[in-house]
Amino acid sequence: MTGQDGRPSLPLRVVHSAQIAYHKTALLNDLLTVTARVKHVGRARLQFDQAVMRREEVLASAELSLACVSAKSYRPVAVPEVIRKKLEGLR
Repeated sequence: MTGQDGRPSLPLRVVHSAQIAYHKTALLNDLLTVTARVKHVGRARLQFDQAVMRREEVLASAELSLACVSAKSYRPVAVPEVIRKKLEGLR
């Protein structure tokens, strides 16, 4: 797949599903940390575990699934190898 400039273009990543649990309330001026951990890299889907924390307290947790789709047809396509290698290196 190539873009208008002739260079290879990456597929779009769209949210396939999201599950979020809110555990505690964040307050104005709280210093928050947001984390994302690669859970699974599939053929056309990426899964992440995420958390919002205040120090050691988990305020919210989420499971996010992204699908790779063609920018032209919006049909599923394989996760590009360059993205797959980078994400698998983070696991």
